[in-house]
Amino acid sequence: MPRLNQPANASRSTGVHPRLWRSKDNRVFAGVLGGLAEKLNVDPTMMRWFAAFATVFTGFVPCMLLYLIYWAVTSPRETGPSSA
Repeated sequence: MPRLNQPANASRSTGVHPRLWRSKDNRVFAGVLGGLAEKLNVDPTMMRWFAAFATVFTGFVPCMLLYLIYWAVTSPRETGPSSA
């Protein structure tokens, strides 16, 4: 909750939004889940297991659509996660 003498968006440091990317290192198909795992700071294998279960339990189509949209709108990351 912002203080009374601060604007509502004062907690944002520079106004730069965090980018999403596809991983070049942690990839099986297109690097989507590897990039998302790097962004969320979780193990890529756990992200893949979660995606597999979500795909099975949602009937395949919703998760595949999300995967394809993420792949289409993100670009591969040029450098490794340690330099960001």
